[in-house]
Amino acid sequence: MAKLEGNMLSGSLGPYVFKIVNGKQVVCKKQAPGTRKHTAASIRASKAFGKASILGKQFRKTLDAQYQGLFGQVSSNAIVSSLNTALIDSRNSESDAYKFRCGSFKILAGLEFNLRSKVNVKVSKLPEVKLKKNVLSVIFSKMEIPDTFKFPRKSITCEIVVALSLFRLRDGFMVDTAETQTMHVKKSEGIVEPQTFEFDVPPGCLCVVSVFLNYATAYKGGWKILKDRQFSPGYICDAVVTPGKYQNSDDRIWRPCIKFS
Repeated sequence: MAKLEGNMLSGSLGPYVFKIVNGKQVVCKKQAPGTRKHTAASIRASKAFGKASILGKQFRKTLDAQYQGLFGQVSSNAIVSSLNTALIDSRNSESDAYKFRCGSFKILAGLEFNLRSKVNVKVSKLPEVKLKKNVLSVIFSKMEIPDTFKFPRKSITCEIVVALSLFRLRDGFMVDTAETQTMHVKKSEGIVEPQTFEFDVPPGCLCVVSVFLNYATAYKGGWKILKDRQFSPGYICDAVVTPGKYQNSDDRIWRPCIKFS
């Protein structure tokens, strides 16, 4: 049965299958049982997509503290589709071995988590990510309210959260919860001064940087976060693979995840 996701369909309806790929509606005919031919290439492609699906699920898990229950089918599919492309481009078609470079996952950069409340609509000067040795910097330039940093109606403050998700793809480990740093912006300030967030990152890791805008308004003597399925600005700022091999030289707690050797 097809389900309505925003203004698009996902699932089967009659003789057709509806899919949402990179935010676009795709429609194809159902194949009759037993008619699909499986070639060596299609089997490899299916396995690769399966790995991308698992990695996408594990990535979303790292953001539970910021975005639990808010990932819709559209954004989940877009993450998996982008990961699948990155993995295919990094895999040797003959040996099936993976070789990851610094920019192997660059395709993830700019991917919005909620198309109904895009970060790039609220912030016209998006941050820049730089890697120097073992330091990953996320750099916000000066922003002006409301010209280059916008507040939706009713909101008066915004917590900007930078979240770092870490994966050791070669030996199959990840950090369960993304590391975060924050800054707070008030609508009354007028100017948002430049800010740089720095994370120490180990070699041999996929580092996915996400940014969330947690707007809030005054409510019954406190604050009410304006965050739900309709309005939840968040996106992937960048994805970088650090050069070298992990040396077991940090104090993080690593958990098993999918492995790409």
